[in-house]
Amino acid sequence: MRSNHRDIRFIESKGHYLYFKTSNGNITMRGTMYSLEQELEKDGYARCNNSFLVNLSFVTKVTANSCIVDGTSLSISRSKRNLFMQKLTLHLGGRIL
Repeated sequence: MRSNHRDIRFIESKGHYLYFKTSNGNITMRGTMYSLEQELEKDGYARCNNSFLVNLSFVTKVTANSCIVDGTSLSISRSKRNLFMQKLTLHLGGRIL
C-alpha cells in the first residue's frame, strides 16, 4: 500500500475489494478485511461493523448507533458496539467524546 497507515481514516470492505479513505485521497485494492484488521489493530483501528475498519484517531463523534469519521457517518452494529467503545475509550486514554 502506498499510503502511510496513519493517514487512513477508515477502510470499507465490499466483496473482495477494500476501499481506503485517506488524507491523500482514496485507494482501492483487492484483499480481505480480516487480515488487514489483524495487522492494524495494534495501531489504533477497530471494527464498527462488518464492513468498516476505523482509525480511532479520526473519530470525532459517537452516537447511539454511529460514529463520525472524517465527516462520514458510519453505523456501529450491536454486535461490535461494546468492543468498539472499549477500544475507542482506551485509545483516547479514558476520555469520552
